[in-house]
Amino acid sequence: MGAMLRPGMALGQFDLVEPVVEDRITSVWRARRRATGENCTVEALAPGLAGSLAVRSAFLAAAGAATQASLDRRVRRVIDLGEDTVAGVPFVATDDDPGPTLAARLRGRGPLSRAEIAGLTRELVEVCGTLHPRGRAHGELAPRNLVLPEAPGAEIAVRGLVRGPVIGQCAPGEVGATGTYVAPELRGGGASPTPAGDVYGLALLALALLTGEEPPGPWESATDPGAVRRPSTAVPAAAERLPAGFDDWFLAATSADPAARPPFDATRQQA
Repeated sequence: MGAMLRPGMALGQFDLVEPVVEDRITSVWRARRRATGENCTVEALAPGLAGSLAVRSAFLAAAGAATQASLDRRVRRVIDLGEDTVAGVPFVATDDDPGPTLAARLRGRGPLSRAEIAGLTRELVEVCGTLHPRGRAHGELAPRNLVLPEAPGAEIAVRGLVRGPVIGQCAPGEVGATGTYVAPELRGGGASPTPAGDVYGLALLALALLTGEEPPGPWESATDPGAVRRPSTAVPAAAERLPAGFDDWFLAATSADPAARPPFDATRQQA
């Protein structure tokens, strides 16, 4: 088990400044490169998972693969990755992304406008369009992993590419409510993110954007896994805010059978 992270702690060549978002899978920190004073962002594996070799290996492999994903301008450039022997956790450092997360935006201001949703969806389709043909997927298109631009008209920043592979190596009980935007087949242990899983995540994300509330998760019922949950009736804020046809698209996109979900690039017109 790794050490609990705290401000001022060193991870490799970086000093942690303040936490941005933390859960039982990873923690994201604003950080500073010790030698240059350069601001950056560090994502580290949660200490409680550091005892699993499979989880640590999945984190480091995903972090290494993210150096190639950084070819898309909206995925922050990886500047370092490694495993800190003192803290006992692997980490990945990327260029600074100082803007607020989408999660913070939803908590502070509620639903996005239809124009904002269309723009955000378009960008996510484009980002995943660079990943999917290369045999990769994000795995968790959650508000915590999307950083909004500080300037109007600028592009979002996408992070969290290490989380899907890590969640795939966790036992279901280790993920819990953290996996709201993670497809159920990825939460079973030993799986890898897929484009069909990103369709599932985008459906839950679209519901959050339209209602201004992050949906309770996991979405599927624990007591009746086969039960159909229509957003317009399951989420109190949904009925008056969802466009016509959303329920049917959502049910298809969150199908228990990944092969039955619509193609990811078809979501641009629906979400």
